[in-house]
Amino acid sequence: MDQVLLQRHQHKVMLARVDAIKNASRIEALHQREIDDTKLRDHHYRLHEQERKEMMSVLKKRGDEVKKKKDLKQYKQFMTDFCCQNASLSKALARHDRRTIKDDQSGSAQDKVGLLRDTNIRSQRTVKEYQDFVKLRRQAEAQYDRAQINTVLVEEKKQRDMEVHERIEQIKYLRPNRYSLRSNFVLILIRWRP
Repeated sequence: MDQVLLQRHQHKVMLARVDAIKNASRIEALHQREIDDTKLRDHHYRLHEQERKEMMSVLKKRGDEVKKKKDLKQYKQFMTDFCCQNASLSKALARHDRRTIKDDQSGSAQDKVGLLRDTNIRSQRTVKEYQDFVKLRRQAEAQYDRAQINTVLVEEKKQRDMEVHERIEQIKYLRPNRYSLRSNFVLILIRWRP
């Protein structure tokens, strides 16, 4: 009878040890899982930051390229306009010189006055046409610049919205759940019942 009691006692001790070992291994597994989750979150965060930095670098390069192209286009437009203005002024001066020579050669004062008046009217008309041309060109450039600025502003707003959304997602992802360890442990105990 003593032997039976001894065996029962040894059996209970053995079961208690097995339970203790299982509980210890369960707790260690939960702890290791929490450490792994933290490492995984950190890794995802670093990857996300790296991707964001690369995207910002690409956007900056694109912006620089667009600015260079715009500057080059403006320089070419300036050169074209300058050449056109130079040619126009040269022609106007040549016409003026020819008219001046004709005026000098004409005999009557009335013809000189009429020719001078016509020359002034033509000169004024030429200057007005040139001023209108410059005004229209400046309006077109201003509209183009406004469109470029609006495009840049829209892109910046989209970028800010994307960064805010990503930051919210990071905060949601990185916020620790205070009851996750306890609730997981309770679930494991409920499922495990010996």
